[in-house]
Amino acid sequence: MFLRLKFLLIALMIGGINQIQASSDEREIEDQRTSVLKRAREKKAIDSSSSSSDSESDKKKRRISMYLREEHSQVYAIPTYDATFKYLMSDEEICLSFLRAFIPDENITAIKHLDTHLRPFKEYQKARSFVNDPNSKKVAKKVKELMEEEEVKDNTFSISFIDTTDGEAKEVHGGGDFIKGLAEIYGDILRSYPKPHRNSQVDLICEVNREYYALVEVQVVPQDYWDKRALAYAANIYGRQLREGQEWDEIKKVICINLLGGGPDDTKWPTRTGFSRLTFKNQDNVEIEEGIEVLQYPLFYEELKEESEKRVSEEGRTEYLEWLDFFEQAHNKKEKTRFSHLT
Repeated sequence: MFLRLKFLLIALMIGGINQIQASSDEREIEDQRTSVLKRAREKKAIDSSSSSSDSESDKKKRRISMYLREEHSQVYAIPTYDATFKYLMSDEEICLSFLRAFIPDENITAIKHLDTHLRPFKEYQKARSFVNDPNSKKVAKKVKELMEEEEVKDNTFSISFIDTTDGEAKEVHGGGDFIKGLAEIYGDILRSYPKPHRNSQVDLICEVNREYYALVEVQVVPQDYWDKRALAYAANIYGRQLREGQEWDEIKKVICINLLGGGPDDTKWPTRTGFSRLTFKNQDNVEIEEGIEVLQYPLFYEELKEESEKRVSEEGRTEYLEWLDFFEQAHNKKEKTRFSHLT
């Protein structure tokens, strides 16, 4: 598992996902492209200078040696960047391993990925799209203006269509009154079906074992209001589950995982020094089991490693510690470590 993670990160780094996301500086991106082209030319030179008797292993060693001579030898992507994390979690096996380690629930066997736009349960999407469409607004505005003009106020509106059987225009009975009525209340409809004020996304939302929902948000930069944001994310999912005909007892638990800190500068959250768990309890201090649960993991604190003892099996404890090391140290790894035995 862990080796597979590393190979995926190498692929990400070669693709340059992290550098592109981390900086909008076009010159930096151009420098990156130039560096890639330079390596390609050097690789081609090595291959062309090799004698026909050279083995593929010898050629590979020379390419690795050339690569390690470069000033920048980082090849692992930064796992706390959104693009990297989402890419990794798209692999079902890796996603299962992550959830088992951080929920923790070693009985997780099946997941179903959902839309990460915090609207995984689509609500009236056609209505929202229609009333907020610029053309719909334009037509409604024009009809309302015509209705207010004295010379056409009392005239009858009509809707007609061309009958393909005889080519004649035929009127839809009551269509004009429908359009007039729709135009009059269009403003009310627009307010009832607005576009979301925020097109917020989280890094992962999935249904786990068909029993509960898990969502994950990685936040590198510290925020004073983070608990409110985390609860808002979880509540959004919790409150939008039921559809018409479903019963209240069908609402599923929501577990929200927060990975705090990381990034290229190994950011630590100064106000969070260890694992924290937010839940809902009643006045008797009894936890509401099927409610909302927020699990927060601030990276780069030794106290976080103590959480491994809460894992049931030795394999679970090892997997959790490996994930911590992965999020904290993956981007600091060097190819020299991986390929030293070849040079």
